[in-house]
Amino acid sequence: MSEPIIYTEQEAPIEEICETLAAGKVIVYPTDTLYALGADPQQSKAIEKLFTLKQRSQEKKIAYIFSDLEQVSHHAKITDVAKSLVKYLPGKLTIILESKKNTGETIGVRIPDNEFCRTLATTYGPITATSANISGEKDPNTISDILQQLSNGIALAIDGGVLHGPASTVVDARGDTIKILRQGAVTI
Repeated sequence: MSEPIIYTEQEAPIEEICETLAAGKVIVYPTDTLYALGADPQQSKAIEKLFTLKQRSQEKKIAYIFSDLEQVSHHAKITDVAKSLVKYLPGKLTIILESKKNTGETIGVRIPDNEFCRTLATTYGPITATSANISGEKDPNTISDILQQLSNGIALAIDGGVLHGPASTVVDARGDTIKILRQGAVTI
C-alpha cells in the first residue's frame, strides 16, 4: 500500500477528503482531544478496513462526529437527559443515544470543539471517530507516531500538531439519568 497523503489542518482540502471517504478509504484527523480514524459508516467495507486496521473486535461500537445537534437529530433519539448536556457541546464529550436508523442499536455522538471536524461533518456527513491506534495500545499524539503504529491502511492524514488528550468523557444518556461510562476530559 502506498504512503498516505498528509496535509496540515489549515491546508486540508475538504473536497479531496470527502472523495477519499466516499471511495471507502480510511483517514486520520485531529479532534479536540486525540487523533481519530475516519471512515464512512454507511460503507461496510470501509468499516471493515477500519476494524482490521485497529485490530479491534467488531462487537465494539464506534462513535461518530457530527456538526451540530440538528445533524444528530437525524440519526439519534435525543432524550431530555441528553439535552441537559448541550452546555458541554461542542466539546470533549461522547454521548451514547438510541439510533433512529437501527432499532435497538446505540450510537455514540461526538460534536468536537474543533472547527475542522465540524466542517468535515457538515460537508460529508457523520464519519467514524475512534482513536487512531491499535486497539488497547497507547494513543499516539502525532501523525508520525500514528503512521508508525498503523503502517498500512491510511489513505490520507490531517496533521493538527501534537495532541495531548485526554480522551473524551463517554456518557450513556438514553434513560432518565446520565451514566458515566468513561471519565475523560469533561467532568459532569
